[in-house]
Amino acid sequence: MAKKLEGMLENLMTIQERQLNSDELVKARIAKTEQIVLGLATKFDSQDTRITTLEEDVINLKWNEEITDEQATAIRNKVQQRVSKILDYPNGDSDIYYQTFISNIYAYLRKSHNLGSKITTTKKKHFDTVIRGIDAWAPNIQELKARKDKRDEARRRLKNE
Repeated sequence: MAKKLEGMLENLMTIQERQLNSDELVKARIAKTEQIVLGLATKFDSQDTRITTLEEDVINLKWNEEITDEQATAIRNKVQQRVSKILDYPNGDSDIYYQTFISNIYAYLRKSHNLGSKITTTKKKHFDTVIRGIDAWAPNIQELKARKDKRDEARRRLKNE
């Protein structure tokens, strides 16, 4: 019986030894899997950062693009409506001063509201600012009319000389 007991103890020790080896193998595999997952997480974070950066670049490019033809037409129409309203165009002598007022509002918009040197070179990010600028434009009507009259008088004098 002692030999059986010894045999059983040897078998038990062998099994225990194999179990320890198996446990070590499982631990090693878990450690390796953790490293792989950590590496993937790091790569994912870096990709996420790159995607965010690309999204921001696309947004910046979009806002720095020039306005569309429809937006340029909207600006022109709004300017014409604003000048017509201020001059009560086409009544009275408003047709004489119409171009002077148009020039003045465009100069005002370029100086104060980021209108491009040509309407179509205006950046999309400034479109709303330009539209608000058109509504905010409040010219000194008498001064603009006097400036136009003065220029016309100087041209007449030059012609007559």
